[in-house]
Amino acid sequence: MFKPEPNYLTLYLEELENSGCSPKTLKCYQSFLKNIDDKKAAEIPVAMKEAYKGYASSSLATKNTVYATLNAFGNWMLKKKYLSANPMEDIRQPKAPDRNPRAILSQDMEEINKRISQLGLKYKVAFSLLRDMALRASELVDLNVESFELDADDPYVRIKGKGGKVRILPISQKTELYSDLVTYIGALGYKRGPLIMSDRKCRESYRTILRKFQEVAPGFTPHMFRHTQASKLVQKTKNTKLAQEFLGHASLATTQRYLHMTDAQYKSDIREFLEG
Repeated sequence: MFKPEPNYLTLYLEELENSGCSPKTLKCYQSFLKNIDDKKAAEIPVAMKEAYKGYASSSLATKNTVYATLNAFGNWMLKKKYLSANPMEDIRQPKAPDRNPRAILSQDMEEINKRISQLGLKYKVAFSLLRDMALRASELVDLNVESFELDADDPYVRIKGKGGKVRILPISQKTELYSDLVTYIGALGYKRGPLIMSDRKCRESYRTILRKFQEVAPGFTPHMFRHTQASKLVQKTKNTKLAQEFLGHASLATTQRYLHMTDAQYKSDIREFLEG
């Protein structure tokens, strides 16, 4: 007796739902996989490739999402032995061009530093940490008062970075950042809890930090502080391993991008000098 083929998309979405996949994610999957609905197994490889081609003019982020969705479905079909191969294996996943990090030019940095110096102590400390310690904005938000050891002979801050990796960064007692931290933390009135507290007495949000940063440095991002400081460190020490530890990079290859960046910065500074 002839047995009709199942609706593979329905089976896949039901399995995702049973595994705890959110309704929003399911809706997204269903949208990207709609070309596959009601298709027989033999028709699915062509349908998947056609579905991907339909997003050829979309943004890189969208194309990557579509690719990941189709690839996951293809792997599921392969695992269930409905297909002998994942059709997406024949398609190269799109990748962003390898861009070197962008630093802030010295004349722009001077203006930004001037604005930071005029801020209230909370945001002055926050943005000085981003600038001097090359923190990620998320690392700044996660900092607690107890992350700092300012009374030690060698003051330091304990940073919890990507993947829970902890790095220890020394803080020079000769810097304005150190004296500002001592004054700011001393005035907080508590020894444990968020370093940057909102007006509502809870941890300042990532979004608020970014919004406030735009008021101080419009057109720039906190991460560009990180790129700028990393560039200076590599330029001065020529030690990418030291920079890797300072920045909390898992891969030395990520840090080595700053070798190219310092060369580009050098050319830009020379050009700026000649034009000035």
